[in-house]
Amino acid sequence: MAQVALENLYKNFGQVIAVDHINLTVADGELLCLLGPSGCGKTTTLRMVAGLETPTSGTIKFDETVVNNMHPSTRNVAMVFENYALYPHKTVYYNIAYPLQVRGTASDDIEKMVKEVAALLDILPLLDRLPRQLSGGQQQRVGIARALVRRPAALLLDEPISHLDAKLRARMRGELKRLQKELGNTTILVTHDQLEAMTMADRIAVLNFGEILQLGTADELFAAPANVFVANFIGEPSMNFLPCQLKEDGGAPYLQAETFRFSISEALKQKIADQATSDDLLLGCRPQHLELRKSSPAPERAGEYFQTQVYISEPIGVEQIVHLRVDTDIIHSVVSSDEKFSLDDAVWARIDPKHSHVFDKATGSAIR
Repeated sequence: MAQVALENLYKNFGQVIAVDHINLTVADGELLCLLGPSGCGKTTTLRMVAGLETPTSGTIKFDETVVNNMHPSTRNVAMVFENYALYPHKTVYYNIAYPLQVRGTASDDIEKMVKEVAALLDILPLLDRLPRQLSGGQQQRVGIARALVRRPAALLLDEPISHLDAKLRARMRGELKRLQKELGNTTILVTHDQLEAMTMADRIAVLNFGEILQLGTADELFAAPANVFVANFIGEPSMNFLPCQLKEDGGAPYLQAETFRFSISEALKQKIADQATSDDLLLGCRPQHLELRKSSPAPERAGEYFQTQVYISEPIGVEQIVHLRVDTDIIHSVVSSDEKFSLDDAVWARIDPKHSHVFDKATGSAIR
């Protein structure tokens, strides 16, 4: 396997900047995900690593070897495409064997290696079939087997399970993660699906407009997003954002939203003073950290809550997503299904201070 390093990597297509001077190192044996919306530069980055696109500037290294000018066939990488890219007239056996045949591998070795990887992916009984005789999940396994059979230094996955139905996608997420850990392949996964990224990757690089906005583990991105974009993109439902301003009452700092105030520490007040570019802020909280109650709180805790109204409730088994109307905005809370909430119910909501976030409204950057 190999470490893959991208140094100041830049790619433009005329006036369009696809990848904007990114720096990223994928450790040997790591599964790293490039996550972001369509057009953010993640697939272009992957194609440059594969050698299918030429960087405008910057360096791509496999270990200490610069591969910018190396042909894709000599980079020892394998790519699994979104559309499987199987040869329709070849059997499963010969689809998997093709990369070895091109290399001139001996036929006995080819047979041994094909059967080994087919057994690993549970498609050994399918070797004599044509792609049209396979389900979508089976075709994807064949595509992965064809990539793995050449024992690549780096495995590149471009939206590998996006075409599968939800149940099969969930199964394949687990199987791909286990397979990657067992084989120890250095792997770069491209996806727009944050659930896929969070469940599979060792680390995630969130991209937008060709830039890496944050790099970290799923827990780090969820608990400490660097900016509004990451906070909004990671987590389902996405984070709630409430416009507010920093105020003080008798020396006690708080954030004043439209209809309630949120007490903060002196330390956070100082960070806001040091980092914010204006008085306009955003108070953020995950739906999982927004507590709801139907009855009014005790007087001594009344200041921790604000009153709002149920817009709609969506039961999802043991939990429910409650959508709340706050001024002209709709925010969300994920709570137990034990207590039922109906349309237009009056409720009291509380943001957990331990899991709250403050962002500069102008720049979108987290205050921390």
